[in-house]
Amino acid sequence: MASNCEAFYKVKSGDDCGKIATQCGITTEQLSSWNADIGSTCSGLWPDYYICVSVEGVDSQPTTTTTTKGKGVATPTPTQSGMIGTCNKFYRVEDGDTCKIVANEAGITLDTFYKWNKGVGSSCESLWLQYYVCIGVM
Repeated sequence: MASNCEAFYKVKSGDDCGKIATQCGITTEQLSSWNADIGSTCSGLWPDYYICVSVEGVDSQPTTTTTTKGKGVATPTPTQSGMIGTCNKFYRVEDGDTCKIVANEAGITLDTFYKWNKGVGSSCESLWLQYYVCIGVM
């Protein structure tokens, strides 16, 4: 593990390097270089073990780009996993936001927000800071 590690993540069953890297706003290359034991193919990733997901001096915030999906809707990235495919209106999660706050500001019900953003979990436990969530559909 990197000697200058400043943030850790406890691996859960079902995690893979790509999912962890995306969630933490880093690349899989950074993840494997900071955690030599997991290897470049992610074969050494074990549930209930802690890994390094941020080191001093490296900005791990995700960059924002825009892609076009299906019906010509510009989809910003990074997006929260589990987002509905017909989304056409997005919101970037900021510090202090909760699912309820985002839903209220968007004028949608909390149940609708959860339906459109399954990746946030059933009680908003996986809402990712600096990622886009769906607040409107076609």
